Amino acid sequence: MTAAEAKIESSWRSLPPIIRVKIERATEWGEFTAYFYKSVTPEAFRDIDTTLLKLELLGYTAEYGKVDIEDDPNAVGITTDTKLTIKW
Repeated sequence: MTAAEAKIESSWRSLPPIIRVKIERATEWGEFTAYFYKSVTPEAFRDIDTTLLKLELLGYTAEYGKVDIEDDPNAVGITTDTKLTIKW
């Protein structure tokens, strides 16, 4: 294994498990995007800056920020959330 291959493999394996699993499932379903809401999956947002750097190294486009969710009938008691979107 080359150093470049090891770096990629280590970056992938060190992502939060919830992110790895969701990316794998989304690709199995033919999707090109995975997203997370902090109120639902806070573990995806642990060490978010490091996670964003790893995703970028792996070739993903990732962005996160506050979103209004007033129109979501399942969002009881909150009007904003933080959303992480990952695209490939």
